[in-house]
Amino acid sequence: MVATVPPPTTNADVVPAPGTGAVGASGAGATQGSGDGMYVVEKGDTLWTIAEKNGIAHGNLAKWNNVDDPKELQVGKKLRLTAP
Repeated sequence: MVATVPPPTTNADVVPAPGTGAVGASGAGATQGSGDGMYVVEKGDTLWTIAEKNGIAHGNLAKWNNVDDPKELQVGKKLRLTAP
């Protein structure tokens, strides 16, 4: 009999609870120590991955930040993670 072992999980597999604003153990991208519901865009971020990491819909993230073209995200830009 062969036992099957599930694959190990990675941080990419972990989705924080909605509304927590959690972005993984490092807190990367969140404005540090402020708890202000903002996210600073980092290299490699996409609107979808930012929304996924923060437990929100990417459509809401785009609407709350007036992002018409997700390709226009720039490193260092602050994004709102909650409704205005």
